[in-house]
Amino acid sequence: MTITDLRESDAHTYSFRFYTDHPEGRYFGRRGVSLSVTDLKVTVSDTDGGDKKLTCSSTCTLPNNPTYIWYKNGQPVSQCESASCSVAVVSEAVSYSCAVKGSDLHSPPVYSPRPPSVSETEFDGSVTLVCVSDSNPASSYTWFRKTGGDTTQFGEGASLTLAAGADGVFYCTAENLLGSSTSSGWTLTSAGLWEQFALWGTVGVGSALVLSLITAVLCIR
Repeated sequence: MTITDLRESDAHTYSFRFYTDHPEGRYFGRRGVSLSVTDLKVTVSDTDGGDKKLTCSSTCTLPNNPTYIWYKNGQPVSQCESASCSVAVVSEAVSYSCAVKGSDLHSPPVYSPRPPSVSETEFDGSVTLVCVSDSNPASSYTWFRKTGGDTTQFGEGASLTLAAGADGVFYCTAENLLGSSTSSGWTLTSAGLWEQFALWGTVGVGSALVLSLITAVLCIR
């Protein structure tokens, strides 16, 4: 059996079974073969100087005194050849990965948040905004509300549920250890929504009144 495009999800215990023409001729390896899948990975941590420390590690057996190759946005970083590399936080989108010279090991990238997208759902008289951004490591989210010329922090977390009257332009910022990114503005005018609910309520009351009158007429007859 050959497994191509090997991934960590392929780590299992595999066993084989074969059959013969005999009714009870079924045989298989009970213990099986355990497959573990390892690769390089990059972790990000803070430093006292404000830079970020990238560390390249692996559970694989590496050659003695390996030379590491670091990549920034897919291009080699010449000043880093050890298992760790210090980088400055930048405002633009950035990604880092590492490899071991002379081997096929190459880490998945770590990267700053991509520009977030905002979506809106309405349920039971409230509005929920959801912020989503692709990043590695995962991002934390902060919401901001702009009304007139004032911008204030309005909440934290990937979703924000708003009650009646919470009008304004809403933004979310996604942030991880490598940087941050802010969504475009999402304009919310809840007055129209509440008017819609009020209209539904009026229709509901009117329908109930009509049904009551019809019932009364039937009873009189």
